[in-house]
Amino acid sequence: MKGIKMETTSNDFPTPDDFYEGPSDEELKKIEQDLEKYSD
Repeated sequence: MKGIKMETTSNDFPTPDDFYEGPSDEELKKIEQDLEKYSD
């Protein structure tokens, strides 16, 4: 969700970019791969 950065978010989380964009993308990829495995 790049481009959507609110000041309140940085106040709630010390590192919003690392928290959301870092693991979220990797987890989404893993989830997609798992879905493909189970869908076969």
